[in-house]
Amino acid sequence: MIFKKNFRFALTTHQKREKVKELVSKENISAHIALKALDLSKSAYYYKPNLAIDNRKQKLDNTLVHKLKKLTGYELVYGYRKVTTLLKQYNHKKIYRHMKVLKMT
Repeated sequence: MIFKKNFRFALTTHQKREKVKELVSKENISAHIALKALDLSKSAYYYKPNLAIDNRKQKLDNTLVHKLKKLTGYELVYGYRKVTTLLKQYNHKKIYRHMKVLKMT
């Protein structure tokens, strides 16, 4: 039992997952026994990471970008709060995010 206790942290979850797949396919051992031997839960074995595009990052609104680029003269010195008062149809957070990406703040 001492060996198992020390061996548990020797492999990462990804490495354990690969070892279980190898044992199941090549050695014809059941997945349940292989998971128990490597101290890996079923949920960790069947976990599929979501590698899709990060949906939290929103794309820039082209009309707002165009309006921000049209600002000239003293309006360029305005902060996002004054620009928000100029462009009342947009949220202050959206304006701030766009100005940050366009390096206007």
